[in-house]
Amino acid sequence: MSVTIDVSDALRGLNILIQGIKTGMGKTQGEIALLLERDARRQHRFKQKTGALQEATIGDVLDNASVVELYIDSARASYGEYVHEGARGRAPDPYVYEAMARNKNNIQQMYEKLYEDAIVNANL
Repeated sequence: MSVTIDVSDALRGLNILIQGIKTGMGKTQGEIALLLERDARRQHRFKQKTGALQEATIGDVLDNASVVELYIDSARASYGEYVHEGARGRAPDPYVYEAMARNKNNIQQMYEKLYEDAIVNANL
């Protein structure tokens, strides 16, 4: 008598799951970058004059969709860091950090949806 355990179906399912996560990650990361960019541009305390600082606040996806970055492009608004961090008696307006903090739960839910969708598509 013998018992055979075949895990090939499970391995195929895991491969489908991994592929689903890889495929969906770029889209999810792009959505997160856009969410953060829009939120930071809306929720700040600085007084707008030209809109350059808002336009210089950019959400981007880097490193083959493994990194989301929200930053102030100093080429577009060289004073952005001083507004954000504070300088010369001016109180800081850390709106980039605050956008990340405000959206922590939203981002977590976006990743959870990515994983749930990949699990469903892999029939696991």
